[in-house]
Amino acid sequence: MNSLIHSASRHSLRDLRAAKRAFSKRVLDRVRPAGFHAFAGAATSNPRLNVVGVGLAEKRTAGRATGILAVVFLVVRKFPRENIPAADLLPTTIDGIPVDVVQSGVLRAFGGPDPKARHRPAVPGCSIGFAHPGGKLMAGTFGALVKDSSGRYLLSNNHVIAHDNQLPPGSPIFQPGLLDGGDPANDQIARLARFVPLRLDAANRVDAALSARISATGLGRACCKSARPGHRRRRPLTNSCTSSAARPAIQLGGW
Repeated sequence: MNSLIHSASRHSLRDLRAAKRAFSKRVLDRVRPAGFHAFAGAATSNPRLNVVGVGLAEKRTAGRATGILAVVFLVVRKFPRENIPAADLLPTTIDGIPVDVVQSGVLRAFGGPDPKARHRPAVPGCSIGFAHPGGKLMAGTFGALVKDSSGRYLLSNNHVIAHDNQLPPGSPIFQPGLLDGGDPANDQIARLARFVPLRLDAANRVDAALSARISATGLGRACCKSARPGHRRRRPLTNSCTSSAARPAIQLGGW
């Protein structure tokens, strides 16, 4: 059994998420007393100023992936442990769950065009979605633009453009999503091409789907140089964590 699955078997995703939520509240849900600019320039190990995010990811040691799921603290600056006052030390484990510390620098939210508006060409971060078979309005996020030898694709989540495995290839994709005011008659930009099936009875490593464009103006021309997104099942019928193949800049709606 590989270490990632071994870690997941000892600590459930519920445990990992609970630890993440608890420490997010502890180090993030506070007013930065010195203001953003002072905070951004601060060279301090104080978690209230140095920690800018808490997440779940694969632990890395000496720059190498370990295959172990961990609670990850994102910090403005990573200090040698011996230089950190005892009161500022982050935990090395949380109830037995591994912890990792990653230097991310300062995280800033940048403004931009309204992601719920109609964009031509459509760009990553904007609202997209499918026509719900039951008539319910929904919207999700255009994650990234990718390509392989057969063409250019819109990459998003299975649940955003394939309705949890329920839509057949060729199903229309709209921008903006119908929940955000998209018009089924005029706003189709792509058709569902293929997706990684979701397991509905277990945790999933990948939640991803591809849509092919239907016109040259539907999707932006800038795209990554890598080939089709890859995915591997590490063990038959066993998945390690819930994640998106392409992390959107802004998550829209409840989908």
